[in-house]
Amino acid sequence: MRVHARSAAAAPLLWHLAAAPRWWPVWAPHLRRVRDTDGVPVRGEVALGDRLRIDSVAPLVGVHAEVTRVDPGRRWDFVVDLPGPWRLVSAHHVAPLPRGSRVTVALWLEGPAGGVVGWGPLRAYRPLAAWAVRRLAALADQHPEPRG
Repeated sequence: MRVHARSAAAAPLLWHLAAAPRWWPVWAPHLRRVRDTDGVPVRGEVALGDRLRIDSVAPLVGVHAEVTRVDPGRRWDFVVDLPGPWRLVSAHHVAPLPRGSRVTVALWLEGPAGGVVGWGPLRAYRPLAAWAVRRLAALADQHPEPRG
């Protein structure tokens, strides 16, 4: 599953808002809080090897994720271990455009028959993911400079 949105903002600003966990609940309000595995709020942008606890607005719903790839200013990925032999991969891309920038979020399931098993749940999540990515682009449009 892949969703994307365009922003009038420059790519570095869009990157900062996408890669700094403190901003995630602002543009993805279904996420309530992001902390490290010791319960400390995450500061700055994601770094390779970061282990995060991402809490949902739904009571008692949260996931543990590990940042598995960071190409500063361009892409970062995290992986969530799910019950059974599956892992959810979330890849976040930011690309400059002649006027503004574009953010793309891709989600897929790895594991036995991951494409078949993940098709239904990811299809159901797509409208929420698309809404969040549009909110991210709109947030970037409202901010003249990256802020901590």
